[in-house]
Amino acid sequence: MNDSLTPKPPDSYEAERGTLIVSLTFVLVLMVWGLVFSELTTSNIIEIDAAAYIISGIIGLVTIFVSRLQEKPSSDKHPLGYSGFIPILNMIRNLMIIEICINAISSSIGTLAKGPP
Repeated sequence: MNDSLTPKPPDSYEAERGTLIVSLTFVLVLMVWGLVFSELTTSNIIEIDAAAYIISGIIGLVTIFVSRLQEKPSSDKHPLGYSGFIPILNMIRNLMIIEICINAISSSIGTLAKGPP
């Protein structure tokens, strides 16, 4: 069998980074879309949605950076490698989601307390 004709599977880190870049691109598009409609409608809910996409974009950039770090072998400074950054990244992502939820709830309570305009 000729090995030059069989496709090689992509490196898992390259495939992961490619997927993260596509995801980040769509997040940026949704962020701009949300910011535009937030300005057009002056809606707080759309503004919170756009803020969520901004935070998601920042987390996406950090995820791409951590993905590159994960490729590196262990060293004297990091004897177990860089895989420990993944749980930290997940914790930061979850804390950001909790912050967005708290902000949305507090904004809603403030709007309910004020009453209709």
